[in-house]
Amino acid sequence: YIGGQTGCGKTHICTAIAGQYIKQGKSVRYMTWRDDSVVLKSYANSPEYHDIISEFKQSDVLYIDDLFKQDEVKDADKKLAFEIIDYRIRNRLIIIISSELYISDLIEIDEALAGRIIHLCGKYKIVIMRDRKKNYRLKGI
Repeated sequence: YIGGQTGCGKTHICTAIAGQYIKQGKSVRYMTWRDDSVVLKSYANSPEYHDIISEFKQSDVLYIDDLFKQDEVKDADKKLAFEIIDYRIRNRLIIIISSELYISDLIEIDEALAGRIIHLCGKYKIVIMRDRKKNYRLKGI
């Protein structure tokens, strides 16, 4: 889990980690939370849902980029995240997660989901504290 402000390099770090898994011969599925969660939720009550969500559940490695980057986290978002992350944890599959949220924010959104993420990561979590100087997209401005 890598959490922190925009522009601090979370996606860059996670992409490098995913690249190492690819070099090891693992299949990596990239999930942009903002886009893919909308698609998955739109299929939630359709026969195709199982096939579509299976791609996210069953790849060797799943990289969720910008978890919960949205205006409001609704119950359907929590349910979807829990379904995917819980499945992967129970099946001992690798998850890489980036988010602008701190662990404390995740706990406020959904304690059960946050607990699973915390347990899964163990010591492998990075949280970058907010500081405009850490937004590398603003360098030189």
